Amino acid sequence: MEGDMPATELQPGTICAESGVYRVVHLAHRAPHTVVIRRGDLFPRCNGCGEDVRFRLVRPTDETSPLFEAARKRGAGQGS
Repeated sequence: MEGDMPATELQPGTICAESGVYRVVHLAHRAPHTVVIRRGDLFPRCNGCGEDVRFRLVRPTDETSPLFEAARKRGAGQGS
């Protein structure tokens, strides 16, 4: 679609600028999946592919969203 910008790929160690659901793409050892990450947190390294993991914002959300409570209980965003 005209005017659409390609999604920005974010690297481990980068500070998250926008809270939301992020798609996680690994080098080769694991299928893509999603995590919820809060603004101000660091995007984590992957235990399997290290610095080769990338993150892409799927859906921005605010920190009052039930997604954050569910993610906190599961430990999402704490590593892959």
